[in-house]
Amino acid sequence: MPLPKTDILDKWKSATWEFSTGHYEEKLLKEKIGFIYDRLKTNFGASYFVVNERLERPLEKIPWLFSLLRGRDYEAGIEALLEIAELIEYMNGLDESIRATFRDLRSDPRCQRDFFFELYVFRKLDRAGIVNEKKVMHGVQELEGTCLLEGKPFLFECRKLYAPRLDEMDIKCRVFQDLTLVGERLKHACGMICTIHFNKPIQGRHRDNFSSKIRQFFTGFNQLTAIPDIQYIHNDNLGTFKAVNYDKAVLEKIEQEQDYEILYYLEQTDEIAENGLPLFKGKIITNFHLSKAEVYKKFKQVLKEKKKQHKRTGFEHQVIFLDSESINELYFGLFANDRVYDIEEVKRVYNELKLDCIVCVIRRDYRMPRPVIWVDILRPERLAAEAARLKVAFE
Repeated sequence: MPLPKTDILDKWKSATWEFSTGHYEEKLLKEKIGFIYDRLKTNFGASYFVVNERLERPLEKIPWLFSLLRGRDYEAGIEALLEIAELIEYMNGLDESIRATFRDLRSDPRCQRDFFFELYVFRKLDRAGIVNEKKVMHGVQELEGTCLLEGKPFLFECRKLYAPRLDEMDIKCRVFQDLTLVGERLKHACGMICTIHFNKPIQGRHRDNFSSKIRQFFTGFNQLTAIPDIQYIHNDNLGTFKAVNYDKAVLEKIEQEQDYEILYYLEQTDEIAENGLPLFKGKIITNFHLSKAEVYKKFKQVLKEKKKQHKRTGFEHQVIFLDSESINELYFGLFANDRVYDIEEVKRVYNELKLDCIVCVIRRDYRMPRPVIWVDILRPERLAAEAARLKVAFE
């Protein structure tokens, strides 16, 4: 018997359409949703988004688009998807060879996301009127491109900054999905707060262990005939699952202390359903902890690789564009946690490696109602004017 399949693009459109109805920016949101839907369906084809949601795949094998379409933070997801839809629209006006690259990467999730960042850089350069060539060949090697800054030719390269320990994040995302599914199947809603805390090291067996903990609690909860006083805890050597009644002060304390890997809560709203009962809204947050040492070790590793590659190209001048994205629920970006980003540490790594090029660190944050972009540029004194030109172009 074939496994059931879901059109996740259609499902996303229905969910976001419902979310936007009654929103203070309803008209604008629905225009964005329609634009995203049309561009994705036209350029990927309807069948691309028809998937078996029960089929488990490693995190690195899941297209970034799918992760965004499945996300529960609809407002942030709309903005991140809008960026991609606009980049695809821009790409359709570029050379056929670039459009062919896009088609070739449909089945390569990691490279596809890298390609979207390359498009982001191309568009910024074009909009700023900076003369550039895209996807140029240097011998047998394809380079991202070249550009002219203050009359000087520069090689430019693009690199996404991904968090280390993605295997650990993969386990958390799978438990997150389990919690999402059981939360959708509650027979009677009531305000509650659930937290999950993993004991380290986090390994594959955590997935089955916490899936069992989640099922055990929610199966028992669904069998109740009255709303209970929830004081639930399930603790063993792999970690702890807790559930309590919803309390705003308790939630604020948990969010402030961030002592959890996964936080799920149901909160009563002022709205009333057709059956006369109050409506509840739910949210799930994944907290992915990375130490500063881990973050800057990875940052240094990326720059060392780029420095080594640059030596082989023969270009005198180079720009390295680095990108880290932040979006609720999806902690893939190296600097997704604001607290670990430290410009002085970034400068320290740059100086320690004795880089004689421009490094442009871009951080895109989709956790606000409107995306926020920060740009930090590191450069040698001799390239100050060129760096200033890029700063204006990318901010």
